[in-house]
Amino acid sequence: MKTASTFAILFSAWVLPATASANLLVNPGFENVPNNNTGQGLMPSNWLKVSSSPDTYSNDGSYGLLPFEFGNFPGVTAHGGLRWVAGAGGTQQPNGEIIGQVLSAPLQAGVTYRFEAWLHQALRSDLNNPGGYDIWLDRGVWNAANRVLVGHIGDTASPAAGWNLFGTNFTAPFDAATYTRFVFAPLRTGGTSGSAYPGLDDVTLTVVPEPASLTALGIGALALLRRRRA
Repeated sequence: MKTASTFAILFSAWVLPATASANLLVNPGFENVPNNNTGQGLMPSNWLKVSSSPDTYSNDGSYGLLPFEFGNFPGVTAHGGLRWVAGAGGTQQPNGEIIGQVLSAPLQAGVTYRFEAWLHQALRSDLNNPGGYDIWLDRGVWNAANRVLVGHIGDTASPAAGWNLFGTNFTAPFDAATYTRFVFAPLRTGGTSGSAYPGLDDVTLTVVPEPASLTALGIGALALLRRRRA
């Protein structure tokens, strides 16, 4: 019969990876909104307009824009729930309609993180270009002295491809504790003119568990069980 201490070790072996995989972003599906306002340039709760005027879309028009407005996303619905966001950007970075969130706690230097998001290419002719988002950390001020590029997600293929999942791993810089915001800036990566305006939904920022640590934890738990059974 397993003792309470044995159970505790086994529970720890299961729960630690799950904890490490918790999403560090708040309101990741953009569902929670501060009011019932409609129009351009509105952000869901906990999300910020870092630069220019990114937009929120709602399937039912209850906040921000309806998908068909301005011809941007006719016939498109959110990947999950009711809402998504989108920012327009060209081939020069970083500029355009930039979106961000204040981190609830600073990232840890040297730790590897994974960012994933679902993207959908816009349908309007001047926005119907392949694109994605560059991933930045900044210190609450959007200028060259206070930001660092850590990765990129994308790139969209065509509106007909629908929503597609993209992701990237990055290692937090040595001065990660000084960066207070997680930011993504749109970038056009194909086409010959106009901007990319990729829809963005269901974002996650998670810690990537270290394989060596997880292996050691599993070996330790197995050894303890064998000793208990001996």
